[in-house]
Amino acid sequence: MFIIRLQFLILLLLTSCGTRKPTAVESPSSDKVQVLCTTAQVASLVSSVADDRADIVVLIQGESDPHSYQLVKGDDEKFRRAEVIFYSGLGLEHSPAITRLMAKKEKLSIGDSIKLQRPELLITYANLPDPHIWMDVSLWKLGVKDIADLFSRLRPEYAKEFQERAKAEEEHLEKVHDQIKTLCQSIPDAYRYLVTTHDAFNYFTRAYLAIDDERQMNTWQPRCFAPEGLAPEAQISTQDIEKTVNHILKYNIHWIFSESNISQESIQRVVEVLKRKGHTVEIATTALYGDAMGSSDSVGCTYEGMMLFNAETITKFLRESGNGSSY
Repeated sequence: MFIIRLQFLILLLLTSCGTRKPTAVESPSSDKVQVLCTTAQVASLVSSVADDRADIVVLIQGESDPHSYQLVKGDDEKFRRAEVIFYSGLGLEHSPAITRLMAKKEKLSIGDSIKLQRPELLITYANLPDPHIWMDVSLWKLGVKDIADLFSRLRPEYAKEFQERAKAEEEHLEKVHDQIKTLCQSIPDAYRYLVTTHDAFNYFTRAYLAIDDERQMNTWQPRCFAPEGLAPEAQISTQDIEKTVNHILKYNIHWIFSESNISQESIQRVVEVLKRKGHTVEIATTALYGDAMGSSDSVGCTYEGMMLFNAETITKFLRESGNGSSY
C-alpha cells in the first residue's frame, strides 16, 4: 500500500517540478526584483510569494552542503546583481565570504524571522540553534509573511499580489503539514525512532514522530539520533559511534537512514559494530533529503516534494521496524 502511494507521489511531483523550481536568468528584467536565495528550501518559499515578479537565483544548488559551502567562480556576480538576499540563517550559512558579501545588501533571514515570532519553538544544543527549521512545515511557513512584507516594500505597486500569494501559501503549507503528520502518526509509537546520518531531523521528529505528551513535556528527544552533529563537518569519533550503537540497542531500532548529500561512512560503521553485537540493523535503501533538496529531475525538487517524500519514506520503513523486513 505504502509503496504504491510512494510511486504515485513520485510520479505526481516529478511532473510538477518544472513549474515551481526557481531558475536563473541571463539578463535581469528591470521591473522584476533581482533575488538571490542561498538554498533551494529558501527559494521554494520565496518563489511562492514572488511568482513572476522576481528573477530568483539559487546560490547553493544540487547536493552541495550549505554548512560548508565555499564560493565558486561566478558567485560574486550573483551577489552583486541581487537587489535582495533571502537566506536560511540561524548559523546555517556560516562562510565568512558569504557573510561579507551579504553585509551591505538588503536581506532577510527566514530562520531569524521565525525565531523572533516563536523563540520558544527553536531547538538548541550547546547554546547553538538548530538551523534545520524547514524540517517542520508548520514552522517554516511562518517565514512567508515577512517575505511578502519585504517584497511589498520593494515593489509597493504589487503589494496586494504578494500578500494574497503569501496567504495562499500559508494555507497550502498547513495542509502539507497535516498530511505529513497523518502519514507519520500511522507508525506505531514503539517504532517512531529516527536515526539519520547527521542531526538534521530534530524538528521533523518533534513535529511528526513524537506523541502529544512528549511534545508538550519536551521529552521527545530520544526519538531522534545521529552520529554526526548539526553540521556534518567534523571527524566522527569512536564515542560518537558507540553512543549511536547504544541508542539503537536501547530502543530496538532496525532501520537507519542515509541522506542524499552525505557519505554513508558513519552509519555503515554503526551497522558493522551492531552486527558484531548480534543486532541486525539495515540502512534504508532510499535516502532522505536533509540539507539538500533534489535536482530538477527528482521528486525532491520542491520543498513540498522533499518533505512529502521524506515522510513517505520514513513511514514506509519504520512501519516495518518490528520484523526488520527488507525493501
